[in-house]
Amino acid sequence: GPTHPEGQSTIGSAANVKALSREDIVGFHRGALRPDLATFVIVGDVSLGEMRARLETAFAGNWPVSMAAEAVSPAIVPPPRSRSVLVVDRPGAAQSAIRIVTLGPARSSPDLPALDVLNMVLGGSSTSRIERNLRAKHGFAYEARSFFEFRDGASPFIVAANVETKATAPAIREILNELAAIRGTISAAEVGSAASILLRGVPERFLTVRSIAGGVTDLALAGRPLDYTTTHLRRIAEARPPDVMRAARTYIDPARVVVVIVGDWRALEAEIRRLALGPIRVLRPEELIPPPP
Repeated sequence: GPTHPEGQSTIGSAANVKALSREDIVGFHRGALRPDLATFVIVGDVSLGEMRARLETAFAGNWPVSMAAEAVSPAIVPPPRSRSVLVVDRPGAAQSAIRIVTLGPARSSPDLPALDVLNMVLGGSSTSRIERNLRAKHGFAYEARSFFEFRDGASPFIVAANVETKATAPAIREILNELAAIRGTISAAEVGSAASILLRGVPERFLTVRSIAGGVTDLALAGRPLDYTTTHLRRIAEARPPDVMRAARTYIDPARVVVVIVGDWRALEAEIRRLALGPIRVLRPEELIPPPP
């Protein structure tokens, strides 16, 4: 919503951009872009001692600190209490974009390895349950996936698919069925296959100096230790069906999601209402765009 940080546009609004002064920008620069708040990630044929000396020469004393760093705490947002539908009406659209959303834990949660495996089983690969259902079995979508966007605070869990208008209601029904089924039974074979996919994907993340720097930067930004990747992968390899089912029952509930549909509401309305998904809110695209200055 408008009072939550995630509800703010990253480019601002016409009103608050107009209100900015040069002093505001200079003050932000001095307060936020400072060596004492920075983490320097350097990957290459250099030694720690050499780079430390160069950095101290380049930055020591150049940017005096005139204010304390502002502490930012992630906003705590609970998952939806019930199911609801948000429709963005696009009259005449031949396809519908479906996003089924709830909230998972922060990336500091100890459940992340089990959730990575859970997502891979549910919708994280071409052999996942949702992909096999919507694409292979029913032919509703070319691709249907799920993913977590892990953050410092509550982390979105999203199932995404684009389907023909006539397949919208059936596809939503099948996705919700899969969300319910994942809370029931997960086989050892599924868990083993999901863990194997995750583990096999690791080497390509460390092929170049650029990719290594990116990975280390991600660890630094998340406040994770440098051995996090090793420990996380070990826990993925050790995950068992009871661990994954517990995570599913904790964080995935088809009765507590927001079903987002972008499509032709006139063509969709009757079948969507027959699904009895919960309260429905219909918006026009222009209602999502800030007004021009």
